Amino acid sequence: PTNTQSSKKSKSSTKARSIQSPPRSSSRKRGERILFVAGPQNDPTSCFSTSSGEVSTPRSSKNDENVDLFLNKRVKANWEGKGDWHPGYISAVNEDGTVSVTYDDGDFEASVERKRFKFTGAKQRIFLDAIEATDPVDDTNEASEPPPKSSKSSKSAKATKPKKKAGSLFKAPKKPAFIKGLYPTVAVSDLFNVLGHAAAAYLVSSVAPFASYGFATVAVAAAVGVLRFGFSEDMFAATNGDLADYAAFVGLPMVGYEFAGLDSMISGWLFCGLLTMFEVFTRPFGEKIRNGVFKPLVNVLFFVLPCALSNNVSAQVGIAVFVIGAVLIGPEREKFLAGVRRENWFHYFIALAA
Repeated sequence: PTNTQSSKKSKSSTKARSIQSPPRSSSRKRGERILFVAGPQNDPTSCFSTSSGEVSTPRSSKNDENVDLFLNKRVKANWEGKGDWHPGYISAVNEDGTVSVTYDDGDFEASVERKRFKFTGAKQRIFLDAIEATDPVDDTNEASEPPPKSSKSSKSAKATKPKKKAGSLFKAPKKPAFIKGLYPTVAVSDLFNVLGHAAAAYLVSSVAPFASYGFATVAVAAAVGVLRFGFSEDMFAATNGDLADYAAFVGLPMVGYEFAGLDSMISGWLFCGLLTMFEVFTRPFGEKIRNGVFKPLVNVLFFVLPCALSNNVSAQVGIAVFVIGAVLIGPEREKFLAGVRRENWFHYFIALAA
């Protein structure tokens, strides 16, 4: 709608900004030019017009600042608040604090609240809402300069991850411990893992052959891990992953089989074969289900419980150390504990447990 008196009320005219795609709920044909002008929703002189040219729009100086600050900025917006974020740009600013977003796929939303869109690209100074912006704005520099350190954080800044305090126990080291995609510290901890499990395999080889076999599988997997993290990720990653899965599904349960008091050679190797078949059977389920369901289930039933319930004090202490490393610390590579990767702590603890 337009008002013939709008040109009389306004001293200056503002060129409308055009959008090629109409709103999804509109009855206009796709491709029809729609011209948007920011202004109060109830003001007929500041609504959009389907004609080209110039439209007279009475806007306050404050709204002028907000329009210049937000208009045409690249954003990602939450479509209809359903949790689906899509790229686009702000095509209009409304006096009620909402904006109109035109998406890259041609869709359009007329009233998007501030919490439903976020700016992309270079850092920009963003106000809480269009109508709540009270600080003076330099239109020529504001869009490209990052916010000063002394300025108060906005809603979007509150949503970002808070900085960790210096000296935190979980703080990552300033210099990441990897060189050209390799992780030397992980290779060192895996080498310690090799030595721990190889020693355990040797010490029990004459009295507990199945436990020795289980320790040896972990040692072999860790040895390939040394090559992976110390020499070539591309060459050894797949082999290391397969051997680590075999050690978890078969090797550790074989240790538990020995401490359960089952010393039959036939039943032992049969149990080993069944575990191997189960490991292969679970592969189609994907890493998320294997690591989150099947692997913990096998380890608890056939490794943790037999060792914990045995009368062997060494086994009980070892399984307690294993639980600390595997459960309480965990094998996350990009998370740190006391400046050391959690995966490194994991390797040290399970080696000591063996």
